[in-house]
Amino acid sequence: MMKRLTATKRLKSTWINFEPFSSLLRILLGLSIYSFGVYLTIYVNIGLAPWDCLAVGISRHAPLNYGSAMVAVSLAAIVIQLLLHERIGIATVLDAIITGNLTQLFCNISP
Repeated sequence: MMKRLTATKRLKSTWINFEPFSSLLRILLGLSIYSFGVYLTIYVNIGLAPWDCLAVGISRHAPLNYGSAMVAVSLAAIVIQLLLHERIGIATVLDAIITGNLTQLFCNISP
């Protein structure tokens, strides 16, 4: 007879649930790493992803820096998603706000 493998029981806190905090920290860490990667592709000029290319193009033709242009493009995408009745999560909103601003911060502090 084969034994079924069962998942180990997780220890649950009776009064504090840390799972939302750990998932938020993972989201913030992932967005930070992604923002640094976008900064590196801009800094070394090896090519950009389509949304990043759009934001860089907007920043070169409008009185906006890259971070402001990326936030504007991301918020426009969120508005379109909401108009199409698509579900968005907290990570989508955090991505729209944090990624452009953090990439702009990296660009500002670079030599």
